[in-house]
Amino acid sequence: MRHYSSRISIICLAVLFGGVLAGTSAAETKDPNIADKKELVIKRGYSEEAANCIECHAKETPGIIESWKLGKMGHAGVSCYDCHVVEKKSSMASQCKGIKGTRTFISPMVSSKTCSRCHPVEVEQFLKSGHADLSRKAVYDTEKAGGVLVKLQWYNEGAAFMGNEKGSPSNTAPQTSGCQMCHGSEVQVGPDNRRGSVAST
Repeated sequence: MRHYSSRISIICLAVLFGGVLAGTSAAETKDPNIADKKELVIKRGYSEEAANCIECHAKETPGIIESWKLGKMGHAGVSCYDCHVVEKKSSMASQCKGIKGTRTFISPMVSSKTCSRCHPVEVEQFLKSGHADLSRKAVYDTEKAGGVLVKLQWYNEGAAFMGNEKGSPSNTAPQTSGCQMCHGSEVQVGPDNRRGSVAST
């Protein structure tokens, strides 16, 4: 009986030791597609410039400010100023009426380079995706880009799975709303060919 207990004890120790080794091995093998844990440091309060932007846009474009406040950036204490301010020499640089004549230049569009300051892994993943290609191609023109956006919307909005033909009336909503959500139905370029206004008609 004593010999039998010794064997069970040895087997239990071997299983326990094997589990510890397996756990250590798994911890050392890291999936390259999973980002390291990031530490986010938030300093409450906004700079005077950021506060001025927020106050002005709360009057001029309250929907944008409301969307920001309810979104992740607002909750994390990231202001518009943190992402939209660019150098004067940037090809996207412009000045809205609230900062006209100052040394501050902004871009309504935020480049992936700006995003990568806080989100390097996500930006790297995005730049390898089909969506990144959309910003570099005439996406609806089937002659120039093979209708990349049309294809994405047809598959991603579920029309392909419902048996709808590409371009059918039952599949035009994502094509229309895809751009309109940000651009509206009319985009006007300003006299400097940089900044324009967006209007829904």
